[in-house]
Amino acid sequence: MYFHALLDSGVTALRFFVFTLSILRWNWNVHVDFGLHAPKVPVFKKEHLYNLQIGEFAVLAVHACYAMYVGSIPRWMALLQVLTMVNGIVIFTDFHYSKDSPAIQEASTEDGRITFSFDSSAWLFMYHFGVAQWLYDHVEIGHKDFAFSGSSGGALVAG
Repeated sequence: MYFHALLDSGVTALRFFVFTLSILRWNWNVHVDFGLHAPKVPVFKKEHLYNLQIGEFAVLAVHACYAMYVGSIPRWMALLQVLTMVNGIVIFTDFHYSKDSPAIQEASTEDGRITFSFDSSAWLFMYHFGVAQWLYDHVEIGHKDFAFSGSSGGALVAG
């Protein structure tokens, strides 16, 4: 009954622990050194975190199918969980492989403008409006000098 929450909590705690180590600039790419000429064996690398996340999505999708088959949760809820996990797998694999793929040369991506990016912020996007208003009041903003982008609530501000 609590399998989904338990697995997701464990993976999320580990993921944020690794993020915290990165913020503190600690080297979390742990290697075991066996001596003089032996290669260092990686114990934990960035790829392991990616594999753990994809594994979590796959296990939870299988769990949702099992729960739908057994009937322990409503069918619509199990189907929603399967769709959510498949969506997570698609997003994570696309992001992971697009970051490692060779850069595609575009026609002049350097335009010399300063870009302000407003991130997703749930219901706190009003703070983004405050930042945008401050920029509008104190900085001479022209289309030639500045660009704005955003996602979710930040897109409302950037638009």
